[in-house]
Amino acid sequence: YYTLFSEKDWFRTFRLRLRGESVLPGEKNKLCSYLYYSLTLQAQCERGWSDCGGICRDTEHDPNYCGGCEQKCPRGRECCRGRCRQPVAPSRICGACDDICSIGKACCDGICQSLNENVTHCGACGVRCKSGQRCCGYQCIDVLRNNEHCGLCGKKCQGNRKCCNGECVRLGNDKRHCGACGNTCQASEFCSLGRCQTCEPPNSLCSQTTTPQWPVCVDIRFSNRHCGACANNCATDEVCLNGRCGLCRQSLDCEEDPQCVLGSCKRDFYCSLLGRCKKPSSVNERGHLVLDDVGEVDAFDFQLDPAGRYLLAGSFRGGFTFQQRHLPSQGARDIFVGHYDPKGSSSHRLLWLKQIGGKGDDYGAKIVLTPTQRVSVLGVYGEGGKETTFVDIGNPSATKLTPPTAANNGLFLASFSSAGTLLKVVPLHAGTSHLAPTFDVSKSDEHILAFGVKEADKLKQLGCGTKDLHNKKDPLLARQQLVLMKLTSNLDCDWARIVGTTTAGKMEPVGVGFLKGPDFNEPINVFGNTTGTFQWDTATFSFAGGAHGFLLRASLKGVISPIHTPWSTTVDTWQAAINTGYTVRNGVKDSSNIIAGSFLGTLQAGALSFRSSTKGDVFVAKEAGKIAGSVVQWPHLQSVTVRDIALKWNKSGMNVEGVYVGGEFSGTMVLPNGLSLTSYGKKDIFVMFIDFSSGPGWTTHIGGVGDEWLQRLHVRIASPGIGIHVGGISESEVLYHDGASSKRSLASGARRMFIWNLRL
Repeated sequence: YYTLFSEKDWFRTFRLRLRGESVLPGEKNKLCSYLYYSLTLQAQCERGWSDCGGICRDTEHDPNYCGGCEQKCPRGRECCRGRCRQPVAPSRICGACDDICSIGKACCDGICQSLNENVTHCGACGVRCKSGQRCCGYQCIDVLRNNEHCGLCGKKCQGNRKCCNGECVRLGNDKRHCGACGNTCQASEFCSLGRCQTCEPPNSLCSQTTTPQWPVCVDIRFSNRHCGACANNCATDEVCLNGRCGLCRQSLDCEEDPQCVLGSCKRDFYCSLLGRCKKPSSVNERGHLVLDDVGEVDAFDFQLDPAGRYLLAGSFRGGFTFQQRHLPSQGARDIFVGHYDPKGSSSHRLLWLKQIGGKGDDYGAKIVLTPTQRVSVLGVYGEGGKETTFVDIGNPSATKLTPPTAANNGLFLASFSSAGTLLKVVPLHAGTSHLAPTFDVSKSDEHILAFGVKEADKLKQLGCGTKDLHNKKDPLLARQQLVLMKLTSNLDCDWARIVGTTTAGKMEPVGVGFLKGPDFNEPINVFGNTTGTFQWDTATFSFAGGAHGFLLRASLKGVISPIHTPWSTTVDTWQAAINTGYTVRNGVKDSSNIIAGSFLGTLQAGALSFRSSTKGDVFVAKEAGKIAGSVVQWPHLQSVTVRDIALKWNKSGMNVEGVYVGGEFSGTMVLPNGLSLTSYGKKDIFVMFIDFSSGPGWTTHIGGVGDEWLQRLHVRIASPGIGIHVGGISESEVLYHDGASSKRSLASGARRMFIWNLRL
């Protein structure tokens, strides 16, 4: 009877009958049985269930009858064991409703499992970690290479350490993981700056500490930081000589006094670039930052105007902020042009700032201040065939240029007034590439441009007429050609010439300049480098492999001639810079091209031949129609690149007395006097002086923990702005080295430009 009358429909039927309604035949016995059941057994329900109005209810789990027929749980709560509670995730209930897994665990196969560190159930039931992985923070992690969980869960690699094989290491100086995990140095090598290197006499290897700068290969006879022994630092007013720290006497010549090596002087004195120990008249006399701003600068160029202010041009990525002015990015790269006064008030140093950009790539800006005080800027526009807007971005009436359909980009020359007004824009050659475009301006504002192009571009001169300058008689089927072009003072085309071709590799100019002086305006000198066979007119210069330098001379009328057989090296590693000056001896003017560079292998310069060290050397030469005198050469132990040179004129401006050479180096650089410089980071800037009478002089060093790139050197011998102006790009703080290190921190930000003024 119990099973029969427990159904709700039966109960409902019998209740109707009890209210006096007729009972169907055959139901009387059932009704009597029900009455007996209700009165005697009181509708007994299963255990945990209760009779609520004639219906068995689950008062253990039903939130509407939780603990009793009239006990309903509040909305959003559930019932367990007859009590209301907050809901519990089903994954945490392991069996009965009150068998709850703790937070962070889940019921997997009837057992509470930790999902935080269980390799069988990582983050969820059934998620298995692969071999070699651990479960860290609900995720399967490769603890052999994860910097947040290195070897163990939660073991984080600090600073610049990386996780290699479950161990936090410094890739910069770990022999087992040098530069990359698993890159092991040989037993005879050490790891420095992420490269396996050797330390050869007279240098010593200092590796006693674990700081990022160690180990280092230094000459402990002359190192102020490691004098006589590793980590033996000389005091700030001492210098290291033959492994001993000593004082310098303030009154003596700091380059001749044997106690004053490395250009150091007694405390409160400094060694001037003229080699004298002097007491500074101001805190900035030794050298100071005149420009330091944040911006993702790709490259830049600068000039000084007569008032000692800087004219700037360069390219940037992703926006550029300079003196509270922001230029938003228009494309891959944009060009900025500006005028900056380092002596102005903090709110009036930036005199004007202009932008050139579009949806393509605009880059490669070079800047020259003309004799008539106009500002000329040369650059590449519209990479990818895109439109470029000049100066007034967003203005529908602004000047715009778009390369022809068949061209990838174009070359332009823009002219600005001294107040920043755009005067004229001239589209020049358009093609698939423009290699190292450069230019100079004569005393009459005539512009000479040099650039390399691909032979297939056929040299259609958009801003220089429509004449096809392609050399159809070229028997070499040149891959690249060098173009020389002249524009008048009004930026109208005068002439354009193909001045050289090459059968393979590259051909690009390094520098172009006028032989300047009180009564000089020409000739024009063009120095460049090439690989493969070099051809000019009917003359062909061919070398077996390697890289070659060539020197050409042109008149303002376009008459071009090579002045000597190209220079060459046996290895394709060649960097050089050129500047042109003259000296006056007994009333006779002697024009000279000063060439400085870096090379690897054998350097053939006219009748002279030089063999580099195993890592490459630096050279400086004076050329006057042919190689005159000897070539200054000194070795370098790591990577070195010469970027720019500047001439030292006497105070009358009539004679060139020497040359300043600038570039980048990494590792250890051996100087002509036998001393050495060691870079602070991956790549540092060096500036050195070569006197034509006495030979190599001082060398200074600018660097930081990241990379630094030299952009331009300028020398000014008269006020305002007297000194050497070193323009560069830095990834980190800058350290200025003049024997002792003077730390100058730059603002935070990536790839920012700076200019340092070294006092003469």
